Amino acid sequence: MKSDLEMLNEAEENLEWFTRNSKNIQEEFGGKAIAIKDKKIVSSADSGIKLLEVLKKQNIDRSDVIIERIPPRGEIRIF
Repeated sequence: MKSDLEMLNEAEENLEWFTRNSKNIQEEFGGKAIAIKDKKIVSSADSGIKLLEVLKKQNIDRSDVIIERIPPRGEIRIF
């Protein structure tokens, strides 16, 4: 089992990768939910719920991935 520090470091690396590649990711996966692990997209689906079902079928533990919803092209996100 990974330590909390290992899990935090992996999450930070994956989020940095996501940020650096967000334009390409948005072009390919706009309108979908994606799961990121080891600096790559390991799964995608039309919704978060469907993505969780896909991850379960792939035997990927939800706690091992970062899940992001990618807005469709032209959608504006306000935080």
